[in-house]
Amino acid sequence: MVELANGLCGQQEQLGHDVTVVATNLDGANLLEVSLDKPVSVGNIDVSYFPVDGWVNRIPVPMIRRFAVSSRLDGWLREHVSDFDIVHVHAIYLYPSLVACAACRRAKIPYVISPYGNLDPVTHLHHRLIKEIYLAAFERRDLNGAAAIHFMSRGEQSLAKGFATSARTEVINLGLPPEKFVSLPNKGTFRARHPELASKRLIMYLGRISYSKGLDLLATAFGLLAKRHSDAHLLLIGPDYEGYGKLVSRVLSEQGVEERATFMGMVTEEEKLSALVDADVFVLTSYTEGFGLAMLEAMACGAPVVLSDQASLAPELAAADAVLTTELRPEAIAEAVERVLSDDAEAERLTRNGRVLVAKRFTWPALAGKFLDLYQECVARAEAKAARG
Repeated sequence: MVELANGLCGQQEQLGHDVTVVATNLDGANLLEVSLDKPVSVGNIDVSYFPVDGWVNRIPVPMIRRFAVSSRLDGWLREHVSDFDIVHVHAIYLYPSLVACAACRRAKIPYVISPYGNLDPVTHLHHRLIKEIYLAAFERRDLNGAAAIHFMSRGEQSLAKGFATSARTEVINLGLPPEKFVSLPNKGTFRARHPELASKRLIMYLGRISYSKGLDLLATAFGLLAKRHSDAHLLLIGPDYEGYGKLVSRVLSEQGVEERATFMGMVTEEEKLSALVDADVFVLTSYTEGFGLAMLEAMACGAPVVLSDQASLAPELAAADAVLTTELRPEAIAEAVERVLSDDAEAERLTRNGRVLVAKRFTWPALAGKFLDLYQECVARAEAKAARG
């Protein structure tokens, strides 16, 4: 979320607006080693981090720890939220979003919520009972009280219709900071760091190791593909908060290709970019995908993309000939990846069109103004409501 805020808020500051970013120091299952006494520079913005409460970290239940209880953040919001014209809450089902929405309602400050795919019925099935209870007790009130709910795509908006709320909704795509992709690592940098992969054809996934990402299908598809390409190697980069990697490893083992797959976990930003530059194909086989920011990063880095036809952006990207879409069957996924690996002209076309589309449609300079328009409309409506008493 901080990376998103860096792009969006950094662009808003360049347009002359004052922006404040606050977050907890929890990053997945780990605590960030950041200053908690003064704002920290992240890219071109300053972020104020607040510590999660110590007792939470001692609870041996990962889901409860990730809830990110922070009494210091709650206190700061209560004291300072009235200093702002509008608040943008990034994410739901978390303590920071809960107390931010509550503070805004008390102070009568309009707020926008971005659920980031968490109102998708497929995603909602994970820990469904807990989410249903939380939705009834807290989250529906937060959603109904929002000045607007922001969705990343028309597809995400459509999937969320089952969670009907009284708040208005707005669709604005997310973007990438274009300057991040001006001076990319040289091709071959990642392979040089990992000589065991130097001669391999890299099939790459980047993102959470999660049930919703269809990695069980990808693992089976890779087993089929590996029989035809002795130099194929599956590279999976991203955090495994749910322990889902064990299931993916089991599928790979059943396919006899566990030794030809590498789980890298979290990596540095430079390592991520160098891996994307060196990838022969980037694959995203999600059962559902509200947006797909990692996919756009792959396109910006020049990696040809094979994308699930269930992803919200799939029709738009396929129409621009910027990705190759696939049905969610292992055989279909393997066939799509095979097409990219065996047809240099197709791979080059996808690479070229992907880069052009990202530069044209999915950068923060092209999108920040749309968010500002939304904020201004929300503030104007709140002021008009206050004037009516």
